[in-house]
Amino acid sequence: MSVNLKIIPPAAWRPNPIRFGYWLSALGSLVILGAIVGLVLDRAGDGTKYWLLISAAVMMLWFTVFILRLLVWFFQHTHADGWDSRREETLLRETRRGRRVLQILHIGLDVPLPETPFQSPVSLLIKGPSILENQPGRGRENEISFHTFFSLPPAVQLDDEFLEPEIQDIEIFRAGLKNLLDEVATALNPFTSDQSLAVLFESDTTILPRRFIPIWYECLEASGIVQPISYIDGHGMQFIDEWLDNRINDKSLLLVIALQVAPEKREGSTEAMVALLLGNRLTQNTLPPLAWLHRPERTDPQSPGEGIVQAADWAPLEDGQIKHLWLSGLTPEESSAVIPAMALPILSGVPSPSGRHNTDLIIGHAGYVSPWLAAAAAAQTAQQTGTAQLAISADRDNGTLWSQAVTPV
Repeated sequence: MSVNLKIIPPAAWRPNPIRFGYWLSALGSLVILGAIVGLVLDRAGDGTKYWLLISAAVMMLWFTVFILRLLVWFFQHTHADGWDSRREETLLRETRRGRRVLQILHIGLDVPLPETPFQSPVSLLIKGPSILENQPGRGRENEISFHTFFSLPPAVQLDDEFLEPEIQDIEIFRAGLKNLLDEVATALNPFTSDQSLAVLFESDTTILPRRFIPIWYECLEASGIVQPISYIDGHGMQFIDEWLDNRINDKSLLLVIALQVAPEKREGSTEAMVALLLGNRLTQNTLPPLAWLHRPERTDPQSPGEGIVQAADWAPLEDGQIKHLWLSGLTPEESSAVIPAMALPILSGVPSPSGRHNTDLIIGHAGYVSPWLAAAAAAQTAQQTGTAQLAISADRDNGTLWSQAVTPV
């Protein structure tokens, strides 16, 4: 479950300090009153020193009540000390759990931006001119949509007019996946052949599983990855949150492959491919990390400020340290709700609007790839600039946002 420091009970109630002056004043008053009553009784004539007896009885009663009050006060403080001690232990444990972090060992990012020499895709995303336009889909001249898509690989372009649209989609899927896995294989070279690899594969495509699953195994074999692979289910930043809770001591590396090719909803969409190789800081020391991926924080879409502050605190980051804000997969209403949060002290280092990068407006909606696209872009920027980043992405399944800090090494 997500770390929530708000559910930790408040500090214990503590009684007010005992005011010894009041108690001594009460004792003096009672003794004087008892002596007066005793003197009045002495005048009755039986010779008994009532004032001594009554004064002694008053003092014994006062002493008994005072001791009981001290015991009650001591018990209340002891109980409060125990409660606060357990609370501090819980707060420290939950804070440490919240500040767990993953190593980013490799970043693969491919989006349909213009090919510019000596510039990475993330550099073009930072500049931010939108490339969305009304255009026919790949191999679908009669289907005009406001979207972006990959061009066919050069080896296939010669025959593209003879290829059906579905075959063109498959070739794009194959070529992109092959490039991602080839780069991952290179990143895995320093590891031994018995290093286990947990793979999360997310795809958003109209290509049928019976067609792209064989392509996956084909590209995996061609890449030369020799590490044993286990496949895991999950989705987006919710998966990272659960991994940090349950598998932070796991020796397995985590490989996230996310692709959107030929999405069912083309209007306003983009094609995108992301590969992230992640390691647990407690168990991985073979390869130095490129950046740190911190625990994501679930964020209210209507008022994301609180989640942004908490996500930054998991890093932890100080006011003004974040230099870029990445948005991906958000609706126009959700994007608008983020703008007031720019006034938060934690985001004071993000120039507005030049430091706020909405990939949906630049290239289009990336579907299930959106959280990984934001994380990959933030990680590459952190690596290149040496500055902290914040990524905000949407979870289409439950309508929530996730905020996540990415920091340089």
